[in-house]
Amino acid sequence: MLLPSAMTLSTALIELDRSAALLDAVAALINLIVAVIAWRSSAQVAKTLNPLIEGARSARRRRAPQGRLRRDMSRLEAMSHLFERRRRAHARRRA
Repeated sequence: MLLPSAMTLSTALIELDRSAALLDAVAALINLIVAVIAWRSSAQVAKTLNPLIEGARSARRRRAPQGRLRRDMSRLEAMSHLFERRRRAHARRRA
């Protein structure tokens, strides 16, 4: 890096430190935005999946699940479990 004659090494280091701090602040802001989007997305998915899961559970209580209902139920439970694990992991990272 070539320094202009008026700029001393200490001034260049101060400017470099300010730039690094600014980049750190921007990275933290981006991480916060991504975390909020992920949190809202998982909450929306959970809100959508919960009625489906409860409906499938009540259908399973009424009669033994057959074929497609059994497959759909296990798929919904697996998806719900996955999103719940992601939500918990995200909450642990934020805490």
